Amino acid sequence: MNHNLKTAELLELNPDLNENSVLQIGQQINVTVEKPLVNVQVVQEKLLNEKIDYQKVVEEDSTMYKGETVTKQQGVQGQKQSSYVITEVNGKVTEKTVTSEVILQKPIDHIVKVGTKVISSRGTGDFSWPAVGGYISSGMGSRWGSYHRGLDIAGPSNYNIKAADNGVVTAAGWDGSYGYRIIINHNNGYKTLYAHLSRIDVKVGQTVPKGSVIGIMGSTGNSTGTHLHFEIHKNGSLVNPLSYF
Repeated sequence: MNHNLKTAELLELNPDLNENSVLQIGQQINVTVEKPLVNVQVVQEKLLNEKIDYQKVVEEDSTMYKGETVTKQQGVQGQKQSSYVITEVNGKVTEKTVTSEVILQKPIDHIVKVGTKVISSRGTGDFSWPAVGGYISSGMGSRWGSYHRGLDIAGPSNYNIKAADNGVVTAAGWDGSYGYRIIINHNNGYKTLYAHLSRIDVKVGQTVPKGSVIGIMGSTGNSTGTHLHFEIHKNGSLVNPLSYF
């Protein structure tokens, strides 16, 4: 440029402009750099209290399933006192040097445990009781002029419903007389069905381990009271769950 100004200097003299500004014919811009007759240099020492960021640490846990995370320890910032020598020329900082640091409080690491245990989508073939205690209020077979397709389990210690074996959720939602129901494919010829739930805690496509909570017992659909209706299907045919407990 004719005035020997760099782009950064020109932008500093004209705060309304930026690198993408298009100048118009007749537009006036400032190209005069005011330089002080005397440069004033100030050197001072400052003592500042500053925060120290904590480290984020991830620990693998083979007893937890993959995808599970648990905060083992909450991170806490530390604090330090730093001494600086600061040089200013005409009110602008030109140099800042740390001369000493004193740790007032060490930071505490933020520790998160992540699971590495892989859930098998294939069942073991050994079914566990799908409720927390309880009793069989109605068995499989003829009932009230129709055929009861599974077991009814009532009176549990709590209302958690558990997967009877490892598998993949293939259905989770409302299904007429079943109310809210879940179907798990155990990928070994077996499927299990859990009906009349008040709440579903899994999604279609989710792999669930044996014994994990999949929902809450309820009385939805055609039901006379809070209970779990439980079915086992083998190669597409109903089988009596009592043969597997």
